[in-house]
Amino acid sequence: MIAKISTGSYVEGMVKYNHEKIKEVPEGEEKGLLLSVNNIKSNDFKDIVDAISSYNSLNQNVTKPNIHISLSFHKDDILDNDTINKIADDYMKDMGYNDQ
Repeated sequence: MIAKISTGSYVEGMVKYNHEKIKEVPEGEEKGLLLSVNNIKSNDFKDIVDAISSYNSLNQNVTKPNIHISLSFHKDDILDNDTINKIADDYMKDMGYNDQ
């Protein structure tokens, strides 16, 4: 497994990057799935941006409050969604982000 970690301050761009992956895609391509979300109760783009922006405003001293972590698995790894969620949850816990 490879983890790519990036940070930033532009909430809309971060959410759009992920949101585009779960929208309808051209025939023949697989649509992304939103597997796990904590503390955001809606899949609506604006609601997600508002929720994250609200959290970000709690500490004005942090200049790049957003973190995006992509976990990539080897092409031969055959993992179901429950296993991927477990790996992601364990990874976030080990990184200290389990309550995010």
